[in-house]
Amino acid sequence: MSTDLFFNFLAMKFKGTEADAAAMKYNFNIVLPDVKEKVALIVANGVVNPRIGGSVKDNVTATITINRSDLNKVSLKEASFADLLKSKAIKIDGDQNAFTTFLGKIDSFNFWFNIVEP
Repeated sequence: MSTDLFFNFLAMKFKGTEADAAAMKYNFNIVLPDVKEKVALIVANGVVNPRIGGSVKDNVTATITINRSDLNKVSLKEASFADLLKSKAIKIDGDQNAFTTFLGKIDSFNFWFNIVEP
């Protein structure tokens, strides 16, 4: 999964309809040093807007540094963000609590969910 698709999928899984998620206002800069990419995640009004190749200049909540190879592990369910935080594979400069609160609002879909139900 490309970096663009990964963060768009992450944005899609955000449970923004919940009251506390709708109230979140975060600006995260994500740095992927192993592939020399960066992503800005803007969380506001119950929506996550990823900006591939961009960064937030003002009111940055946190800057997260993580290798793209570790994001692949998350995609393949070989690791979780919580696992990567514990192992120090993710470096957070800024409000770590805001990032973990944001991650707590990421939904986990059942792979075999029904698209159409009778």
